[in-house]
Amino acid sequence: YARALIWMDSIGVDVTTSSLGYNQFDNPATDYTYADMNGKTAIVTKAAEMAFQRGILTITAAGNEGNSKWHYIIAPADGFNTIAVGAVNNDNIVAGFSSRGPTYDGRIKPDVVAQGVDVYHADPYDSTAYGSGDGTSYATPLAAGTAALLLAAYPYLTNVQARDILLRTAGNFYTPDNNRGYGLVSATKAISYPNLENVNGEYELHKAFFDHNKVNPSTVLLNYFEEGSGTKELNMNYDGKLEYNASLPVLADGAKVEFYFTFSDSSGEHFREPVNVNYYFNYGDLLVKTFKDTSLTELAFIDSVLDQNRPNPFAGKTKIRFNSVGNENAEIIIYNILGKRVKVLFNGISKTGVNTVYWDGITGSGAKAASGIYIYTLNLNGKFYSRKMVYLK
Repeated sequence: YARALIWMDSIGVDVTTSSLGYNQFDNPATDYTYADMNGKTAIVTKAAEMAFQRGILTITAAGNEGNSKWHYIIAPADGFNTIAVGAVNNDNIVAGFSSRGPTYDGRIKPDVVAQGVDVYHADPYDSTAYGSGDGTSYATPLAAGTAALLLAAYPYLTNVQARDILLRTAGNFYTPDNNRGYGLVSATKAISYPNLENVNGEYELHKAFFDHNKVNPSTVLLNYFEEGSGTKELNMNYDGKLEYNASLPVLADGAKVEFYFTFSDSSGEHFREPVNVNYYFNYGDLLVKTFKDTSLTELAFIDSVLDQNRPNPFAGKTKIRFNSVGNENAEIIIYNILGKRVKVLFNGISKTGVNTVYWDGITGSGAKAASGIYIYTLNLNGKFYSRKMVYLK
């Protein structure tokens, strides 16, 4: 499994889907227990999480253990960022066999559900025949297909954005549980959810409207405002098919930007989306939320490891996160491509879990750094991790 992911990474895949899981082996001494379903023990879970950290959207079957003594999801469905898919029938009722959550450390699983009961499919043994089957292995490719449609519509999305959108637009996002996770996946809702693109350090907002008869393209407006300021309007450009976009002005890093869309139909009737709340994002972050949101599980990482900075490339400020298993000595240093120290970004004791620091492009001497490639290195109790980032003035 791990070697397959390495090969897939080497040829540049964007999405992986796996319909298998691991908990028992030929040698019972090597079996996993439910306590191992913690997101950082099973080999396949580590591999899937490492693939995610390298930019791949990893999707896997939750497992068919719901009616068994085991009952819970099986690896790699326990991964922090790997999307575990459960099964429902045609009436959106969770199948009894679909593996349940939570993970051993208490996180909601599965992440989403798709139809996994009586799924129509081609017969692998007869090229002229079709049949139907049950299992999370049938549900998972449907969820992965939805992810592929989302990335086909918006190829610039990062895997972090795609994962967030798929969960955020699922049917039970506001009431997640350990039977169906965040709910039934929806390609229509995912593709029509607004998203951000980083274009040379500036941001472009994209939106699709599926009900064409309701939208007069010339009337579509982006209405946005920062905290404490009045609402401003931007006309949105239409691609003639489905998508609208608007380039946002440069704003202060970290500023909370609220927005909504207004448009009219052919009869002149006026509409607002969303109806009762606003979307929002923090300038410099690519994730779009609404004020009705519950919080998704904070993205976490296997063991104690350094995350890729976001956004990257960046022009104003970027966020760097690392995960610590306890209160440890930690130091983050930024170097230029020649290995010269640019700035000590953090030097102190970490907190347990996710730690976050920011760099605004200012060097240790107080000067503005030059545009280019930089290396940031984490020393966590004598273990070193490093990543590259690109700074654009």
